[in-house]
Amino acid sequence: KILTDTKYRFQTNRWYNFEVRVSKTSFEYFFDNKLVLSHKKLNISKGKIGLRVWNVGSVQFDDVKVITVP
Repeated sequence: KILTDTKYRFQTNRWYNFEVRVSKTSFEYFFDNKLVLSHKKLNISKGKIGLRVWNVGSVQFDDVKVITVP
């Protein structure tokens, strides 16, 4: 199930920092420290992550990490 998505225009040949912040009440999504999307959290205690792109020739993801923050 996809919780949310948004359109974001990327420049070619450029690296981006992507971060998702999860709290008890919300998800917040950032590109280069700029908030691009947020939504209220559903009752989710575990799951998987996914990165999805479309209408592009080639995409690379590097150093993807999922960590627990106290």
